[in-house]
Amino acid sequence: MIFEHALVLSAFLFSIGIYGLITSRNMVRALMCLELILNAVNINLVTFSDFFDRRQLKGNIFSIFVIAVAAAEAAIGPAIVSSIYLKIYDTCIGCTQCVRACPTDVLEMIPWDGCKAKQIASAPRTEDCVGCKRCESACPTDFLSVRVYLWHETTRSMGLAY
Repeated sequence: MIFEHALVLSAFLFSIGIYGLITSRNMVRALMCLELILNAVNINLVTFSDFFDRRQLKGNIFSIFVIAVAAAEAAIGPAIVSSIYLKIYDTCIGCTQCVRACPTDVLEMIPWDGCKAKQIASAPRTEDCVGCKRCESACPTDFLSVRVYLWHETTRSMGLAY
């Protein structure tokens, strides 16, 4: 009876994890769904080990390895996501050419400690932007070509949108 309950719980957690991993556009949420999948695997390992082979703790030992992998994923995953996010800002050199090139004044320079320029171009105010891309062509480092297209998608997918 307990064997079936553990398998149903494991299948339920695994299904939720797979569904969340496939449909999630948020990296943090995707990492949490991966944790659910790994926990479902742990439940199966311990359950099958207990049910079929009580003397040898192979399932329990393998579940320790899966827990170690999950811990490494939980520690390294967000660091990788944040390093990708911060790499976008490393290309701005603070030259203000994009701000001067914008005919509708939708850009401004804002202070930023995360790059070498100490100031970066803000995300364009989309309600006033006419989409002429003069800022993008004026930028010598292609900083805005990344920002104009990806700003809203990046913040929304990383769970940073308010």
